[in-house]
Formats: sequence, C-alpha cells, structure tokens
Amino acid sequence: MQDARLCLDGTARWVEGRYCPTPLQEERPYWEQYFELVKVQNAHDRERCRDLNGSEPWACENCDCTERLEHKLATLSDPFLKTLRGGWCSHNGRAICESPS
Repeated sequence: MQDARLCLDGTARWVEGRYCPTPLQEERPYWEQYFELVKVQNAHDRERCRDLNGSEPWACENCDCTERLEHKLATLSDPFLKTLRGGWCSHNGRAICESPS
C-alpha cells in the first residue's frame, strides 16, 4: 500500500508482484474486509513470465516486468496512505479500491 495511489475517480490503485496464478488469491479475504475490489487483474504478461514458463524458477523475486506500470501509477496522483492520513475517502462507508495486479 506504500505505493498505492488515490485516483481522481476515488479509487485506489497499486501493483503487487506475486507468485500466485490468480491475482490476490491469498490476500483477497483480507482486502475485502476493508475495500470494495472493483477490478483485479494481472499487471504483466503472464505468458512471458519466466517463473510460470519454467525457464527461471522464482523469477518474480527480482523481476522488473511491472516497473513501467509502477512508474505510471506513481505519476497519477497523491499517495493513498498520505490521503488516508489526511482524511478518509469512502463510498457507502467502505473504501473504494482498485488493484491492477
């Protein structure tokens, strides 16, 4: 969440690199307690993933495949945590969140 950004439409966006075949497979129950997950998607081309195709096990550890997306998100708006510390943004009492990872 340190790199999450609050967008103008009220959603929060962030990128997470994980080894799970399904984005947020393990974290989803936790996040859903606090956020409405509007959209969850892979942040990189899974076909080119060296870990998934077997060419380099655990390649995600030092992979930079989401670097461009992370840089783009960093320029969108203020950091999500900074905004939360300054005041809560919500819709129907729940935080609005979107994750492109």
